[in-house]
Formats: sequence, structure tokens, C-alpha cells
Amino acid sequence: MRRFRPRAVLLALVLITSCAVHTVGDAGRARADLEAARQLDRQLTAGRWSLLEKCMSAKGFQIHPVRTSPALEFAAPTGLSPAPQQAEATGYEITRPPDDYDKQPADYRSRYNASLDGCLPEVDRVLFGQSGVPPRAPIADIQAAASAAFTRAKPPAAVAGWSRCLREAGYQAFRFPADARHYASTLSREQQRKLAVADAGCAETTKVNTEISVLWEQKLDEVLAADEGKLAAFRDQLAEQVKRALTS
Repeated sequence: MRRFRPRAVLLALVLITSCAVHTVGDAGRARADLEAARQLDRQLTAGRWSLLEKCMSAKGFQIHPVRTSPALEFAAPTGLSPAPQQAEATGYEITRPPDDYDKQPADYRSRYNASLDGCLPEVDRVLFGQSGVPPRAPIADIQAAASAAFTRAKPPAAVAGWSRCLREAGYQAFRFPADARHYASTLSREQQRKLAVADAGCAETTKVNTEISVLWEQKLDEVLAADEGKLAAFRDQLAEQVKRALTS
């Protein structure tokens, strides 16, 4: 397998880790560590997909799926209402146009996925060492702790206004946007779209997404500050994996 040696990644790695060290404040350091981890994770994922495509090309597959890097993100447990434009167009669904891989016959995609199982272990050993196991991300633990802190807090005032707005539009009393989204999954596509449009309109009127996001970021900062050491350790693990990819 050809070596993965993008010099830009190495330069970015040096800049990211050096910048993260100089941020002041526990929550500030944690945010800097998180951003550094995100950038390193994107680089590592891009390198992984590149190596996988080379491996699959060697097996005779020249058309590959478009892959995106999984973001190390957090989300308020209440969920957020959809944007008006999205609600009008697709309801609660976020869609993407089919790529060239999606347009291939089912037999091609089936053979591709079967062959991928042979490439994955080889690529992962290059990136993560002989075990082929990536470093464990603390994201799930932080999400759970921040969600618990958020749930214990008093809901933003806009939530009650948003719920009342939907009741006045003829819908049941939803407690949070996530409840409306869940209920929509039981409806027909057109009914889903109508609910999404009403949800988005009420969110615009009450500013519920803004108020939920402000409270969520406050609680997330509290947890990030407490777990700054875990994030810094994870960042360093990712940096080591990128270095290993550069020298493999």
C-alpha cells in the first residue's frame, strides 16, 4: 500500500496543537482542544478514505462513494426546530443528491461493500497500529453529562411559547422540538411537511432555537471545563495517529 504523506497535514498538525496550548481558561482550553481534535479527526478520516479508495481501486473498483468526515459534535437533547426553507422543501428530512456511486447497479455496490471488508483491516492497521483500533473518543460521555445538566436546568421561556404556538396551529402539546420531530415520523410525508412548516414558523416567532442553543452551550461549557483533561488526551492521541499515518 502506498504511503499516506500529505505535508499539509503535518504542518496543520503542528499549528493546531501549538495553538491549543495557549488558550486561557478551563472552558476555553477545552474548546480549543475540541476544535483541534475535530481538525485532526477530519485529517485522519480523509487519509483513511484516501487509502481505502486506493485499496479498492487495486481491486478493480474505480467509482467510490462520496464520504464525509464524522463531526465530533454535541447536540441539545431537546433537539431544534427545522429552518423554514428546509421545512418547506423536505419537511424534517435532510437530503443529498445521489452521487456516481449511488447510480451504479445494485450488483456493483454489493460487490464493492463485500470487497471493502478486505481493505478496512489493512488500512486501519496502517493508521491505528497493529490492533487497528482507533482511540476512544470521550464525546459520548461529554454528551451524556451535558444532556443531564441541561435537563436539570429550567427550560428556556421560549419553549413554552413555541409549544403554545403549535397548539394554536392545531397540533398537540409538544414539550420540545425533538418530540414534534418524533411525532412526525408517524405521519404521511405531506403531513410531516405541514408539521415541519408549522414547527419552523413557531420557532422563528419565539426564537426557541436560539434560547435552547444558549442554555445548551452554557451547560456544555461546564462539562467541557470539567473534562478538559480527557479532551486534551484525546487530541494528543489523534495527533499521534496522524503522525503514524505520515510515517507508515
